[in-house]
Amino acid sequence: MHKIIIAITFMSALLVALSAQTEADFTVTLTRDGQGAVITGYTGTVMAVHIPATIQGMPVREIGRIAFYANYSITSVVIPEGVTTIGESAFSHRTSLTSVTLPTSITTIGESAFEGCSSLTSITLPAGITTIGERAFADCTSLTSVTLPQNLTRIRMSVFSNCTSLTSITFPESLTTIGAYAFSGCTSLTSITFPESLTAIDSYAFAYCTSLTTVIIPDSIETINFGDLVFYDSLRLTLASQSALRRVGYWVY
Repeated sequence: MHKIIIAITFMSALLVALSAQTEADFTVTLTRDGQGAVITGYTGTVMAVHIPATIQGMPVREIGRIAFYANYSITSVVIPEGVTTIGESAFSHRTSLTSVTLPTSITTIGESAFEGCSSLTSITLPAGITTIGERAFADCTSLTSVTLPQNLTRIRMSVFSNCTSLTSITFPESLTTIGAYAFSGCTSLTSITFPESLTAIDSYAFAYCTSLTTVIIPDSIETINFGDLVFYDSLRLTLASQSALRRVGYWVY
């Protein structure tokens, strides 16, 4: 009995040792102000990644550009409090990535940061995020729902383009502009409700949304500055939705 217990204890300790991450698994550099660390790479073998809050005694502040570009098999990422920025293409095309936990300290998600993460099913964007770069979540084909941060004022070009499983999107009341191609090719999106704050929608923003039937516009909105062919090839819009769009200055062709 004692031998069995010892063997089990040894195996448990061995598994923990094999799965534990250390500071040495991450390559880093200093932030520009010299007050924190930037993750520039990951050399560990554990695919469920927990980024440490400090490395070499410095607080981790940023996930750098293409930091995880070489790690095709990572399955999840937990980013610690204190990190404010996720850099350009930091996790792009990590096709095994299913889960991302973002801290409340995040303010900026860079261009193409999660582009092509085709196994990512949902994402909660903390309220403090003010900037989401172009194509940040483009081609995330398993993404089904997104709640945008409450202080976001602009959705940039192609941020969620070709998210073919996206069925719902919650816009914040702070939103003023939806960029070109922002939701183009979201073929599972059936309904959208615009906030009272919205003033402009750029060209092709909801083009090729072939399941879209309902567009709800608050009565308080009198006009919206529309770009060309915003709903191009989104031909299932109901007459009521077309009427609502016409009321604020847009004709569906």
